[in-house]
Amino acid sequence: MDLFYRNQKRLIYLLREKKNIYKKNGLMLFFFCLLLFPALYASAEPSVEYESNVNWKSMELEIAVDVRYPPDSAKLRMRNDSENIFDEKFFDIFTSSISESSAGKVYFNSTYTMEDMIQKNPAILNKIESIKNNAVMVYNVYHEDMSGVKMLYRINILRDIASCFISHRKPYPVHEKYLWVPNEKYTGVVIYAKGDFPVRGESAVSPLKPSVFPSVYSAGMEKILSAELVDPEVLVRWGTAGFTDIDDDPVIRERAGDNPLYTMAEEIFGRNRTDIIVPSDTSDLLFYRRLNEDLVREGRFVIIADLP
Repeated sequence: MDLFYRNQKRLIYLLREKKNIYKKNGLMLFFFCLLLFPALYASAEPSVEYESNVNWKSMELEIAVDVRYPPDSAKLRMRNDSENIFDEKFFDIFTSSISESSAGKVYFNSTYTMEDMIQKNPAILNKIESIKNNAVMVYNVYHEDMSGVKMLYRINILRDIASCFISHRKPYPVHEKYLWVPNEKYTGVVIYAKGDFPVRGESAVSPLKPSVFPSVYSAGMEKILSAELVDPEVLVRWGTAGFTDIDDDPVIRERAGDNPLYTMAEEIFGRNRTDIIVPSDTSDLLFYRRLNEDLVREGRFVIIADLP
């Protein structure tokens, strides 16, 4: 009988231990699943790649976004989900894109890049929501194999970004010329600046680098065109000067009119190689008795240059 009770107690003990083992194993399995689930979820996240480019003719930042999805993703939701991903990641995408495009750094003027300007004026980041809302989606299409979505967005650099850096309320006066020259009333100024040019103050040559607000100087370093000489509303509309790489581009007539003054770059200037030096007589022809100063206030300059 004692042996029976001893065996009974042993059996109860073993059953209890087995039950505890099941509990422990169950808990271990539960926690293992908790640890495994985020990893599985992370592996199912879509991959996002993007590339930016500046269209200097339209002064727009173009951002191409490529979103790839796992094979078991719902195809019909991809386009909508991709737009949501762009919205969620917009801050990182924008700050990276405006700092450096596929062609290199994005220049604001001869001294600063766009990245420099944002670092100097971090308040612009308070406008990030407005910039995102103003971004224009050009297309949102599936890849041919339905593995993801390609999107293209455009952001107006002058209206949405550079406008934050304009501090003057009215244009500064141009330098009046009193030495008589046989000048006339022009409708604009066209500057041919293709090729390589000597860099003022350096023993180097370089092509002109396009920028948001380029400046123009005479050979005597008299300022002919710069942002502070242009009406602020004009700067937001189309900047200090328009860019083209086509000699007979319709934008020349649109911006510089039917009777523009044609001139050529002699040198380039500035740390960023973005400013142009033209012959001194260009300044004389434009500013004798301020006959053509309105061309500066209205930014009626077109630069023909090699564009990236």
